[in-house]
Amino acid sequence: MRVVTARHGKLQTVISEVVVSHNRNAVRTGLTALDRICPGNALATGAIHELLFVPGRGLPLFFAAFLARRLFCPTQGSGFGVQGSVAGSQIPPIQSNIENRKSKILSTQDSALSTQHRHGAVVWLDPDGILYPPALAAAGLPLERILLLRVRRPADQVWAIAECLGCPGVRVTVASPPPLSRIEARRLQLAAERGGGAGILLRPLGAASAEHAAVTRWLVKPAPGERNVQRWELELIHGHGGRVGATVILEACRETHLVRAFEPVADRPVEKIA
Repeated sequence: MRVVTARHGKLQTVISEVVVSHNRNAVRTGLTALDRICPGNALATGAIHELLFVPGRGLPLFFAAFLARRLFCPTQGSGFGVQGSVAGSQIPPIQSNIENRKSKILSTQDSALSTQHRHGAVVWLDPDGILYPPALAAAGLPLERILLLRVRRPADQVWAIAECLGCPGVRVTVASPPPLSRIEARRLQLAAERGGGAGILLRPLGAASAEHAAVTRWLVKPAPGERNVQRWELELIHGHGGRVGATVILEACRETHLVRAFEPVADRPVEKIA
């Protein structure tokens, strides 16, 4: 490949070999309903995943922590127990023999991936100091593997995110970046591909997040829950090969520490009585 550069006011042509790394590793969340709508039924590593939120309705920190835990160490469950998913049902599913065999195969693949990155780290950019470390520990993230960065300037934040994504020792990078230009979004994508880890970016829905280079984009909205049960509505709005437009409900119980995902019950017209 020929690369044209400019130096001292003169154009120079350099012949270089560009190595493209195709990272085929992917991680399943363990939630059937959620995995079912992901591209390839899993979350890719060496890539960017964006969680979009409606301004004024809170950051999707729980979902970010859940994904970070699964991407950090796929072989171990999160601090919250993962419960089977049933479409619109409260009853855990009974796995068939075929599903059990699939689970064993995926467990073997995840084991190899975990062994390769067992000494990695999770970097979370927290410029405003809003994170509560015990909550991250409750979600299953090992605090001894978490690095909190307090970067104030927006330009420095983009630089820090790119550096973390490009570092092979960083398994997951979580951040709420400022509005990105097309070049900056592409820069983060290339950094993730180079480092091999995953980036989870929390961004507001709207013009501020128009430019992106993410493999998946999720719209996360809080859903009505109960006193001890929190719910969120997750919609896949971008992801080649995934079920774009599909929605699942993510539910977390504070008492039992169980997390499950299920498809919302479709609205049905009420039959008229003659």
